[in-house]
Amino acid sequence: MKTRRIKYSFAGRQATVATAVVAALLGLATAGCERPFVDISTPEIAVVAPDVTTAFFSESTQLVLRASSFREVTRVTVNGLSMDRNPGTGNWEANLQLMLGLNLFVVEASDLDEVTSTDTLYALRLAAGRAVNAPLLQWGRGGHTATALSGGGMIVAGGAPTANGEASTEILELFDTGGAFSISTARLNDARAGHTASLLPDGRILFAGGARRASVPELESLVETVEIFELNSRTVTEIPFVGAPIRRAYHTANVRVVGGATIIDLFGGRGDVSYNPPRLSIRGDIRSFELRNDTLFALGPGVGGSLFRPLYGHTQTSMFGSEPAPTEFLFAGGLYEPNFPIDETVALVNFADPRGLIPEVVPLPAIPRTQHADVRLRSGIVALFGGRTDAAGTLTGTVEVFARQARRFFTVPVTNLRPAARYAHTVTPFFGQQLLITGGFDQDGNGLRSSEIFVIEL
Repeated sequence: MKTRRIKYSFAGRQATVATAVVAALLGLATAGCERPFVDISTPEIAVVAPDVTTAFFSESTQLVLRASSFREVTRVTVNGLSMDRNPGTGNWEANLQLMLGLNLFVVEASDLDEVTSTDTLYALRLAAGRAVNAPLLQWGRGGHTATALSGGGMIVAGGAPTANGEASTEILELFDTGGAFSISTARLNDARAGHTASLLPDGRILFAGGARRASVPELESLVETVEIFELNSRTVTEIPFVGAPIRRAYHTANVRVVGGATIIDLFGGRGDVSYNPPRLSIRGDIRSFELRNDTLFALGPGVGGSLFRPLYGHTQTSMFGSEPAPTEFLFAGGLYEPNFPIDETVALVNFADPRGLIPEVVPLPAIPRTQHADVRLRSGIVALFGGRTDAAGTLTGTVEVFARQARRFFTVPVTNLRPAARYAHTVTPFFGQQLLITGGFDQDGNGLRSSEIFVIEL
């Protein structure tokens, strides 16, 4: 039995198709004897409907396949159940029941000689809605951070009122699903936009990097200090730093616990690529730091040097949660040099791989994006929200979901969600299955006060 990839064919679009298994020809012409031609090509299968690259909201769908071969195709099954052949079109049809989450369907097509093709088909079903009365920010901002707390609620820090504006030191708190953002008595010591906020194992938040202006106009605007926010005491403390300073903004960060040590990794960002002579550009390196006795120690050499081309405005999402420590991350989108086009890099990286950091490249989302927001919906499934689609600043409000098992993105119809187009915003898990999208910049670079609450069930 031969196994091949399903060919997807939808209205208005066609996917690249794998060719059929080559026919075998056995002959002994020079010996004066002949053997008959034997064709061992397997049936080709194409999905006619529905568009399985789009997520479903319904509990069922009608699957229509086209199966063709050198010989007549006599049977097509999906998950072992026979499909019906439409006498008018010759297509094979079956009604599929869809469970919430990722659905796997095994399709087999056999010809009259029992030569069979086998492949898998994935369909993603969501239940999604939009809640009312989302809380407003005190003033519009983008380039801020929003950190979900383990006990519920969230902390918003920094950001700027415009895409060229000066950054803020303000910290906001939100602890009630029906409440409003309140201004904390604590403030950052240094104004920051485009920084990262890392939730530490002890519940505190570590702020690193960023810039004093949202546009990062010069090296001098980069923030080099590191601060820790303590929720119970409402205090922010600058902590000592040992090693070369952090000089990057719109980078990503992750926290790992390795042998009892707390490690923070920073990747990419707009920052210093040279100080002699001074040059502000895009970084492609990873630097690792150990937090020990409330001092941040730069580790060297790094955990793997450069993963991709230099990137900023990308996202980095843990695929399987944080217990006991996250190891695999999805990197998506961002801007890179030269001329700052949208990067199409999407890759999975496993920090626990003994071979080092080796990106596993996966298929791209339908829409390239940068300065978007990301969130893990459940183990192995990550969503991307909004962002810019080009260097000119064109915005999107679209949502796409990456499923690790299927190794690809699904476009989410936004009829039930209607998300606003924004960039440099945040999306944060908020009380159960709610997702809170906060702030960001609009098409003109003005900060948004608005938030949106979505409920997405898998």
